[in-house]
Amino acid sequence: MAAHGTNPRRASSRESKALLLGEAATGTDDRAIRAAVARVPEAIGVRDLRTMHLAPDQILVAADIEFRDGLDTQAIEAAVDRLEAEIAREVPAAKRIYIEPA
Repeated sequence: MAAHGTNPRRASSRESKALLLGEAATGTDDRAIRAAVARVPEAIGVRDLRTMHLAPDQILVAADIEFRDGLDTQAIEAAVDRLEAEIAREVPAAKRIYIEPA
C-alpha cells in the first residue's frame, strides 16, 4: 500500500486516465481519419484536423474539409453524412464528429 492507504495500482490507472483525457488521438487514428476522408469523392482534402480524447474509448473529431467546386448545399450535406459514417467506421472510438466545409 502507498501512503495514506492508496492502492498504487488504482492511483496509477487514475493518473493514466487523466493523462489520456484531453490528449490528441494517436497518429494511427489521425491517418485512419484522413484515409476515411479520401474515400468520399466530394471531399478533396483535409484543411485542418483536430482530435481530442473525451474518455479512454471516446474521441472527438473536428475537421475542416475542402469540397469539390460546384457542389450545392444538398450535395455537401450528403457528403458530410458520408464522411461522418466513414470516419466512425474507420475509428470506432470517434463518437463525436464535427465536419465543417473549408
